[in-house]
Amino acid sequence: MIAPPSGVHQEVCFELRRQLGNFLVGKKCRVCPAPFGVRLFEKDGDRPENVDTMAEPDTQTVQVYALENGILHPCAFYGQTDAAKVNVLEGCFIELSKGFPAE
Repeated sequence: MIAPPSGVHQEVCFELRRQLGNFLVGKKCRVCPAPFGVRLFEKDGDRPENVDTMAEPDTQTVQVYALENGILHPCAFYGQTDAAKVNVLEGCFIELSKGFPAE
């Protein structure tokens, strides 16, 4: 049996959904909370298996990976106080300080 997500994990997920949801008000897209299989594409021609974005509540970081020549490589790294750029949504940035609790 898999352990349920921690409270911190739930807080971070909620804040990410809130900020994305606020940005998307009035647009064609919408936020669907997990579990929901979605891959975020960075550029035209990307395929679902080529791009992955991972938020890590325990380390208060967000890493973005891209698949190049069959290998996932980190292409962006954001810390607790950064504004993470959402490349697939022009003008959208996630204020990570609002999602990751201060230590």
